Amino acid sequence: MSENKIQELEQRLSIIESKMLTMGALAQDVVSCQRVESELKQRLEFESVIRVISTEFINLLPSEIDTGINNALKKVGLFTKADRSYVFTYCDEKRELCNTHEYCAENIEPKIGERVSAQADLFPWSMTELEKKGSLYISSVDQFPPEAVNEKQQFIENSLRLLRYLP
Repeated sequence: MSENKIQELEQRLSIIESKMLTMGALAQDVVSCQRVESELKQRLEFESVIRVISTEFINLLPSEIDTGINNALKKVGLFTKADRSYVFTYCDEKRELCNTHEYCAENIEPKIGERVSAQADLFPWSMTELEKKGSLYISSVDQFPPEAVNEKQQFIENSLRLLRYLP
């Protein structure tokens, strides 16, 4: 094979490799865009759920607030496919967390009677994070830092797979 032919083939091969790299990058961009689009769609759907809940709360009488909270927990629980969602409030001058409301998915045993309250100082890491950030999201027991010993223990004892604290 002549030197010119070899150079021509090498140039063609270089062009093909360049096009293949471009196609690979484009495929990655498409996958990335699809992921972002999916996340945005889910966020918009969640915002719609929150909008419905907010509208319902506007029209509630004071005597209907507890029912409204339970309905809101159910809507959020169904949307997020959670087994259980709770409302804990600070009580006793922020020394205690009181479980005031709970939603449980079908076939999930309610725990509200068992978890009436907990000492806030038993969860120092979580309380500090909530005060600093306003919310907390734990998707795995491995995400707890070493100083979150009590939180990690509760996570394991209660067979939790995901924990989301919101203000």
